[in-house]
Amino acid sequence: MHVLHAIDTLRTGGAQQVLVEIANQTIGAGAAVSVCVTRGGCDMAVKLKPGIDVYVLGRTSRFDWAAMRRLAGWVKRHNVDLIHSHGRTTFSLLAFMKTLGLIHAPLVMHDHSGIVEEGDASASAWFRVVGRRYAAQYVGVCEAAISWAEGARVPGARRRLIPNGLDLHRDTENAVINIREEFNAAPGVLLGICLGGVRPQKGIDTLLAAATLSRRRGAYRIVVVGGIRDASYWEHCLREAKRLGLGNEVVFAGERADVHGWLGQFDFAVHAARSESGPLVVIEHLAAGLPLVCTRVGGISRRAEELGAERFVPPEDPAALAGAIDEVVAATPRARLERARRGKEIAFRHFDIRAVMPAWRDVYERALAATA
Repeated sequence: MHVLHAIDTLRTGGAQQVLVEIANQTIGAGAAVSVCVTRGGCDMAVKLKPGIDVYVLGRTSRFDWAAMRRLAGWVKRHNVDLIHSHGRTTFSLLAFMKTLGLIHAPLVMHDHSGIVEEGDASASAWFRVVGRRYAAQYVGVCEAAISWAEGARVPGARRRLIPNGLDLHRDTENAVINIREEFNAAPGVLLGICLGGVRPQKGIDTLLAAATLSRRRGAYRIVVVGGIRDASYWEHCLREAKRLGLGNEVVFAGERADVHGWLGQFDFAVHAARSESGPLVVIEHLAAGLPLVCTRVGGISRRAEELGAERFVPPEDPAALAGAIDEVVAATPRARLERARRGKEIAFRHFDIRAVMPAWRDVYERALAATA
């Protein structure tokens, strides 16, 4: 079997990381695996296992006719049996190609969209009437996505909920830097990390508001690590941090390629998102052994809370977030260590990519059988 993963870009992001994890596990199980990047950006290609070819299509518009013909030719030449489509825009391109008869391989629609958490309950008329017909299998990463697909009239036999997972057994190169020196943390001050690309969905403004309400100001410093995904929002957050006088509590470190090598050096983690479908960062923090303060958004957060991993708070609630931060900062080292131990155990038991791969194999088999 030859599985082609298709995605708009392989720039750093959650959907891209999930693609890498599934592709690596699939080729490890003996299948042929390729990746098509329909637009551009291949930062995460280096994480793919040897033997996984990456084809950059370079389409310049939503329905780029020349690009569609190039992709159709590539699929035919490489005997692709199944296309695993990541994201709604990529799926719309591939479904349109199927309506034109350019490709014939069955499509698996993998929906990572975070906007379903914002009440996006309606699908476009095109998807309800035409697009859904070409999803041999629809896979959502959270319950909200499954509800969206049900509203879009995707038949129940073709809907599947598969939570995201990460390869938690992969080797991570430990960084040689001392983060306390790197971020000027005074003795006795706890260091927290808030990891993720800076955009409104990540709730950095909620974190800033929470820091102003915190009763433990001065006892911690939170480092925001992530590239700029929305320039106006980034500038707004910088202005707010300055206006609120949070220079000692919140530091913006920008994009850091080495972050996973020094996650374990932090004392705790904060995830203040207002909208997520995953989020993978929850798994990363728990697996790194960090006590976590997190908003209750996305399938992973809700599942982790059900399993007793951590204390979760409502999104866009600065007072609740401040209280949760104060609680972890005020805890004894032994109590924080126990929180970290419990979270790490839950992450490795329930959120490793190997736990969900049998479900993905079943999805592939059903998609192939439906078009046989």
